[in-house]
Amino acid sequence: MLVPLDGSELAEKSLPYLRLLAPIEQLLVELVLVKESADDRASRDDLSAYLTKQAEGLWTSSGIRARPKVRDGIPYLAILDEAEDESVIMIVATTHGSTGPTKSRVGSVADKVLRGAPCPTLIIGPACPPAPQSLERILVPLDGSPLAEIALPVADLLAEKLGARIELIRVVESQLDATGPQEEELSFKRVEAIANSYLREAASKLLTTQADCVVRRGLPSDALLEEFRQHPTGIVVMSSHGGHGFLTYALGSVTDRVVPGPLPVLVIRPGGYKRLERLVHD
Repeated sequence: MLVPLDGSELAEKSLPYLRLLAPIEQLLVELVLVKESADDRASRDDLSAYLTKQAEGLWTSSGIRARPKVRDGIPYLAILDEAEDESVIMIVATTHGSTGPTKSRVGSVADKVLRGAPCPTLIIGPACPPAPQSLERILVPLDGSPLAEIALPVADLLAEKLGARIELIRVVESQLDATGPQEEELSFKRVEAIANSYLREAASKLLTTQADCVVRRGLPSDALLEEFRQHPTGIVVMSSHGGHGFLTYALGSVTDRVVPGPLPVLVIRPGGYKRLERLVHD
């Protein structure tokens, strides 16, 4: 797993989450810090010493092996270059640092990494709680599309390896042609029944665990964020729609709003789960 650091407390918030992911396999972490050419904050030796200290802390606290690496270059491009290594199965990073002299560079870089990463990326936003002792719940938002369902095998893998329960969520809106409150409620109940049927079918595709099926009413991003706030545990696993080309690539509007929310979000781009397939089939 690739973990970008920059010396800030915000970036280090990602480290305790590695403990949750350690059971996936014999986890080897690469702690990478990118030194820009004009950056005179610290020497390479100082940066290497900082990363070595973080690596030693991971081993002492969690038995996780980590190797430090200092690179030169533009931060997000250097991180994406590291992620091209086929052995990297996931990037774990924080986003949205504070302003002022202690501003986190990783926070400002993570959005670009997320949009270009060739592997799943776990993003830990500023509103996320400290990492729990164990992962109990994996939430998977679905919208009925095949693209959204690429999150299912990844969630299935995590549930099996980490002992978590899956919750499938579908957000629906009442039909716009409803003429009054009663008609609107009947309209929603019809749509809700269809959504429940779809979620049960999606749950049947899971190989390793049963899933809870939850239907919520409202605008997708608002309803999902409210669900996460009411039950602030676990992580979210979801796919992201993308455009063509790296620079024009944009996250889906729902994913874009959920990422800074109260739960960590594992974002999977189309084709981005391929490196996890060998683990899925183990």
